Amino acid sequence: MTSDTAVPSMGAVLPILPIPQSVVEKHQRQERRRTVLTAALDVLTSVAAQDADGARQQNGVGFNKADSSLGHRLSRIPVDRLMKDRTTAEQVLKLAARYRGQASALRQINLFE
Repeated sequence: MTSDTAVPSMGAVLPILPIPQSVVEKHQRQERRRTVLTAALDVLTSVAAQDADGARQQNGVGFNKADSSLGHRLSRIPVDRLMKDRTTAEQVLKLAARYRGQASALRQINLFE
């Protein structure tokens, strides 16, 4: 074997190359998106748990009649699927924004139960 075709031995130390900044930033954006989507799903899950009647009664908890079916369906979608499906992720974020006050109030009530 000539020196220009030498293969490093098992004990050889290879240099660690820096990760390009663009790769780091992309990873950070993805992790931020996952965090936001997880929080949005938490909101929908909290509201769905209080919506046992599917908005048949006007009781001030859970989803309204127009959002009930969609809210329950969206609350069961795994975050990994939302990371790949931008349209559904936008629906989750929009609905979670609408119900975030109710979810916040539910969490506060649960603290004292």
